[in-house]
Amino acid sequence: MAERGKLNMVLAVAAVAVLIGSGLALTVTSAPHGDSDLVIVNGREYMWGCLGDDFQFVEFDANGVRYQGVKISDVVNGSGLVAPDTYAYELVSARDGYSKTLAWNDLLNGYLVPEYEKRAVFPERTKSFWIDTIGEINPVAE
Repeated sequence: MAERGKLNMVLAVAAVAVLIGSGLALTVTSAPHGDSDLVIVNGREYMWGCLGDDFQFVEFDANGVRYQGVKISDVVNGSGLVAPDTYAYELVSARDGYSKTLAWNDLLNGYLVPEYEKRAVFPERTKSFWIDTIGEINPVAE
């Protein structure tokens, strides 16, 4: 009977540890991972609300919806990066840290869209590549 009590105690401690670990993981993943008013491209900061000051907005269609945004390639080129076509790019959400890495050719067909959750939209890619609340665009070696 004493062994059964010890087993129950071990199981209870393990259950509490799992609950605490799950709570910590939820806290870390739901905490903001950056300033959602900024998008940082190759170390250069752009305010989402001022993208139109530096870049031209264009209209485009994606999945039957009409959007207005700035070309991501224009923003990368404006950041001063030398030879941008020699890199891939990691796009990181400021909201939850979710990221995707895309080739330069994909970025040529991508847009930053402030009106739709500060989203990166890629009309020629699946929506799994559309990242909300973009906080960073980082060049990475291909």
